[in-house]
Amino acid sequence: VGPVMIMSSGNVYALLSPEMTGHCVPNWANWPYDIHKCNITLGSKRYLGSTLNFKFHFDEKGLFMHFLLPDNEWEIIDISSSRNESRVGPDNDTDTKFMVTLDYQFTLRRHASVYVASYLIPGVVMMILSLGLLWIPSDKVERIAILCALMIIQPLYLQFLAYKIPSNGDTTPYLVCYYRDCLCLTGLLIVETLVTRSMASWTSDPPYLQSIFRFIAGNRVLQYLLISDIDPKNAAKLMESGNDEGSSLVATDQTQQWKLLIDIVNRSMFYLLVPVYLLLSVSLLPLNISFSII
Repeated sequence: VGPVMIMSSGNVYALLSPEMTGHCVPNWANWPYDIHKCNITLGSKRYLGSTLNFKFHFDEKGLFMHFLLPDNEWEIIDISSSRNESRVGPDNDTDTKFMVTLDYQFTLRRHASVYVASYLIPGVVMMILSLGLLWIPSDKVERIAILCALMIIQPLYLQFLAYKIPSNGDTTPYLVCYYRDCLCLTGLLIVETLVTRSMASWTSDPPYLQSIFRFIAGNRVLQYLLISDIDPKNAAKLMESGNDEGSSLVATDQTQQWKLLIDIVNRSMFYLLVPVYLLLSVSLLPLNISFSII
């Protein structure tokens, strides 16, 4: 207890400097843009309201905020308070007794600038790298190097997030789910790369290979999406046809046909993963939602 002042009216004023712990309901789903609501209740378990009556002194919020020291990690975005009276004893008791409590609710928001630069932006860069490597031929060393780097970095980021984010919440943070799903997609890209690398040395000529080429050559949209950026010599083998467009295919070496199919598979994977990554980004990347008081 600090200085105590006794007025001539009999009122006693004391300056208290207590340290009180608020009870917060953890919600880490939108980390690092997480918002928490913490409650502090002031009251007496020993004295009733007739003996010790709590009232707000400064204003309707009951808080004097002019000497608030800003915190490096948290920002107070809203404060609400209420004075509650709880009846004690039976309802038919003529001698009404009640307990008084002052309830405060603080809404806190994390300062997230550092975490955005450390965790969010690298996640977007990894997504771009995963999509960009599909435009690199499967037999190139650069593609394997990027995949290996992603397989090392993404689990490390998951470990860093597990260390940084407390595990006492009821929901899994969206950012953890994002890195988890990106890691699964990276594993899929590794499998696709290994399969297409082995396809480059195949020399067989299965019937379905020609059927795939004829189907693509007979569709203008697929021609534009899948073979517009491929080697013109290989693309010509698909585009060349007689009166019935796409019905014939110039004879070529089986190995070249498999390489052409590999390019088509890589393009198809790219167009398949673009909406998948966009869906992950929209649904799982945390957003800085502005807080509004309803």
